[in-house]
Amino acid sequence: MKRRRPAWPAIVLFALAATFAPPCAADEEAQRFVASIYAQYGAPDTQGVVLDSKEALEKYFVPDLAAMIDADGIAAEREDRPPTLDGDPFVDAQEWDIKNVAIVVRDDTPEKAVAIVSFFNQGEPRQVALDLARLAAGWRIDDIHWREGTLRDLYKDRRPPERGI
Repeated sequence: MKRRRPAWPAIVLFALAATFAPPCAADEEAQRFVASIYAQYGAPDTQGVVLDSKEALEKYFVPDLAAMIDADGIAAEREDRPPTLDGDPFVDAQEWDIKNVAIVVRDDTPEKAVAIVSFFNQGEPRQVALDLARLAAGWRIDDIHWREGTLRDLYKDRRPPERGI
């Protein structure tokens, strides 16, 4: 008759390994990237993150999302209309007084992470989720999730139709 070994030694070893494992570098880099964004909202009368050029957009967003936002801004100016992104995407508002920012980053893979950012804007609790992607240039935002939708959703209907051959 075969004797079964208890599973608890393996469970204890796994728990110890998980407890003493060094934190993932991606988590720290992603945390610093997101913290650098929200640090620009700390003082009264700050501009926050200024997204007024293609270069500024590329500093924060993955290339295809930066290109969509930039193209829409150019079209809006040409068509004399407000841009689709008519507010600050990082705080989901046109006006802000940001307090008590808390950032939690979860790595999904070495190349992808999600940052949950909680804060108070003008006394109201808010939360946004940033989908992050690691590029050669560093971490960039692939999408932003708000209560009412996502940044990419804003541009779904604005994409040019694909041409068939």
